[in-house]
Amino acid sequence: MRNGWQNIFDSFYTRFVLRDFFGKIVPGGILLSAIAVSVMSPASVIKYIASMSFWAWIVALGVSWLTAFAIQSFAEKPLPKKLLPKGCDFSLIRYYPRGRNQKESYDLRFYFHQKASPDEKRQAERFVVIKEACGNGYVAIAISLVLVMVDAIRDKDSVLSFVAPAPSNLWVVVPVLILAIAAIYYLCQMHFFHVKREYNYMVRSLELHKSEFASSFSWVDD
Repeated sequence: MRNGWQNIFDSFYTRFVLRDFFGKIVPGGILLSAIAVSVMSPASVIKYIASMSFWAWIVALGVSWLTAFAIQSFAEKPLPKKLLPKGCDFSLIRYYPRGRNQKESYDLRFYFHQKASPDEKRQAERFVVIKEACGNGYVAIAISLVLVMVDAIRDKDSVLSFVAPAPSNLWVVVPVLILAIAAIYYLCQMHFFHVKREYNYMVRSLELHKSEFASSFSWVDD
């Protein structure tokens, strides 16, 4: 029985179920929820979600999954050169460390999957799940925060009334804002950290397997 549950859990990694759920559906759902809240009241959104049928949930999960690809496409594009220091190249999410290129990343992954054991492949996939979930997640929260703030400003009589809300609302607005900003910052940090961690893990695996290709790759400093 234990082996059966272990096989089911392992299949979540090998069949990319966790990557699709945490890396795509959850971030997409966050953004869709923010869009819904900006169109309807939060109470109406919660009431509608509670009344959704099974098939409505299937459609919603599918749309969330697709929405995450739009988030990812937006975040992968390098920021405009005019906004960055000369010679600097930056995008909101990355899939290989700075200083490496796409071809090198693909070569490393190809050689790794040739040599790695099933346990090593599952561990590498765990890094990918965290990397994608944190990357798409922090971008989704950032976009959602902007949407909610724009909607809040639109509903106020003036920008000043939004910037300086009534004291009774501060107990809600301030903690939520702080938590959202903290989530954006730390998820961003975890995304870039796991980009390096996944890369270094695959390099080290090739070294331990004494692969003839190990010398073609080098560790990335944290």
